[in-house]
Amino acid sequence: MKFEISVLPHNDLITGRNGKNLLRVLQANNYDIPSYCGGRGQCGKCRVFIIKGAPEVTDEEKNLLEPSEIKQGTRLACCHFLEGDLEIKLPEEVKMEVLTEGLSVSINLEPRLRVEQIDIDLPSLDDQTDYLERIKRASRAETINPALLSGLEALAKKGGLDLILDKTRIADIRERKSARTIYGIAIDIGTTTIAMYLLDIVEGKELGVYSLTNPQYVFGADVISRINYTTRNENGVKKLQNKLLKELNNGIDTILKENKVDRDALYQISIAGNTVMLHTLLGISARTIAISPYIPVFTDEISLEPQEIGIDMNPCGIVQLMPSFSAFIGADILGDMLVAELDSQQWNLLIDFGTNGEIVLGKGGKIYACSAAAGPAFEGAKIKCGLAGVPGAISGYNSQGYQTIGNKRPAGICGPGLPEIILMLLNEGYIDKTGVFKDFKDLSHEQSRKLLSLENQKAFLVASGPDTSTGRDIVLTQKDIREFQLAKSAIAVGIRFLIEEAGIENNRIENVYLAGGFGNFINAGASCRIGLIPAVLEDRIIRIGNGAGQGAKVYLLDNDQSKRANELRRKMSYLELAKMKDFHSYFMKNLNFQPVKSD
Repeated sequence: MKFEISVLPHNDLITGRNGKNLLRVLQANNYDIPSYCGGRGQCGKCRVFIIKGAPEVTDEEKNLLEPSEIKQGTRLACCHFLEGDLEIKLPEEVKMEVLTEGLSVSINLEPRLRVEQIDIDLPSLDDQTDYLERIKRASRAETINPALLSGLEALAKKGGLDLILDKTRIADIRERKSARTIYGIAIDIGTTTIAMYLLDIVEGKELGVYSLTNPQYVFGADVISRINYTTRNENGVKKLQNKLLKELNNGIDTILKENKVDRDALYQISIAGNTVMLHTLLGISARTIAISPYIPVFTDEISLEPQEIGIDMNPCGIVQLMPSFSAFIGADILGDMLVAELDSQQWNLLIDFGTNGEIVLGKGGKIYACSAAAGPAFEGAKIKCGLAGVPGAISGYNSQGYQTIGNKRPAGICGPGLPEIILMLLNEGYIDKTGVFKDFKDLSHEQSRKLLSLENQKAFLVASGPDTSTGRDIVLTQKDIREFQLAKSAIAVGIRFLIEEAGIENNRIENVYLAGGFGNFINAGASCRIGLIPAVLEDRIIRIGNGAGQGAKVYLLDNDQSKRANELRRKMSYLELAKMKDFHSYFMKNLNFQPVKSD
C-alpha cells in the first residue's frame, strides 16, 4: 500500500510504501535532509514540520526536541515510518561556507600532460612512412592511445597538429589551435564539503574555484555512519557513489561554464580525499576500514579513463586519485603534507581536525603519524545546538558576545566556536578545570541568569531565542562540553605520543600547521589555554586552510609530486594510539581544561 506525501515549500507530491522510513523516502526522492547520525535517531538534525498527519512522538524526539517544537508539529524524519498520508514542510536549505583558500606555495610547473604543436609532411611514393610514424618523428611521442588511430589519416592531412602528450604517450590529437591551452581540475573531496580548482595546465594559473556540500551527508555526517549505511542498505555503496558522482559532474559543469571553458578542453583531474571517500567514489565497499584491523582495499595512486568512473570531461583525459597511506591517513593528508613540507630539515607538526583527527610529525627522513578518534564535535555534530559552517553559525565568543559566520543572526554553534565559549566559561568561573558546571549557589546572580537547568543537566545560554534566527535558545550543555573534551583529549594525546616517539620535546617543533575548516578558524590562544595544543607552540601556528585542495593542485601541475608523495609514504611510521602504553591514563589526564606544558 502506498501513501501520498505533500512536500512544501516545493509543492511536490511523492509517494511511499506503508512502513517505509520517512527520512529514506525523502532521500530517495532527492531531498537532501541533514542526517549527521545516519538516521539512527541520535543527532536531531533531520527536522521536518508536519502540517497534517502528525505521528505520535517518540522517545528519541522527546530527548532531542524542545516541547514547544513538538507541540508545533516538528518531528524527526528518521524516527517515523509511513502509516498514512502526510503533508510536511521542509526547513529552508542553507548553503554551507566551504573553505577553499589555502597556504600559498610555489609550484614547479612540470605537468604530466603537455601540448606539443607539430607540422608533418604528407606521404608520397618517395616517402611511404605511415602516419603514426610521421607524427612520432616530428614529436617526443613514443606510443599512442589506440582509439585515435581510426581518425589519424584525416587529422594528419591537416598538416599542423596539437598533440596532447601524457608523458611520451599521445593521449589525444587535435587540429592546430591558436592557443595551446588545456585545462585541469584539482578536487578535494572532504567528508563534509568539496572544493574544486580550475587550472590552466600550460600556464599553471588558477582560473576559478567552486565549492559545494558533499551530498553524501544525507547518509551520515562522518565516514563510519556512511560505511554503516552501506552495510545496512541494499546497494548502499552504489547509492553513495551515484550521489557523489552526480554532484561532482554538476560542479565540473558549473566551474567550466563560469570560466567559459569547453568541456573537451578538460584533460586532467586530480582528486584528494580521505580513504573512505576515494573508496566510495570508485563504488568500492569501505567496510573493512571500519573493523579491526582496519585495512583498506587500496591506497596506491590510481589513474583512470573518465568513462571508467563516469566523469564528464574529454574522454581522452585522465583522472588521478592521489595515493593514501592507510585507512585513516588518506590522500587528503598526503596533500596537506605536500603543502606543509613535512619532509623539511626541521621538526614540523601537522594537525587536520575532524572526526578522525590526523596528526603528523616530521623532519627529513623521519615521519610519524597517527589518527585520533576525536568524534564529530569539531564539526558541530553531537552538539545539541551544533551546526556545520553555515551562515549564522557561532564561530567565536567572549564575555562581550558572539561572532557568527556571515554576520548573520545566530542559528547554532559550529566547531571553531566551542574553544572560545569553553575558555570564557572557565575564565568566568562557570565551570572548573574538569569541565563540570558549578552549582547555582556558587555563582553570582548575573551568572545564574545565564545558567539553565535543561533536560536534567545544566546548560549555558549562549544566545536567547528572541535574538536567534530560529527563535530557539542556543545553549551549550554539560553533555556538549563532555563531547568536546573527548575530542580535545584525543588530539592532545595523539600529539604527545608522536612527540615521545620522535624523542623530542615540545619546544623542538618549529611550525604547527593546522588544516581544514576547524583549524583555519579556531582561536589559537583559546585552543592552547584549554589544552588542545601545547602552550609553547601558540606563536608557531600556521593555518594552511584547505591543504588537501592545495596539495591536489600541486599534484596536478607538477608530475614530480607523485614521486614525492610516495616517498613521504615510504618514510612514514604509523602509531596505533589505542595500543600505546599509558594511552588510557594520558587520555583521562588530558580531559581537563588546562594548558599542556612543555616537558
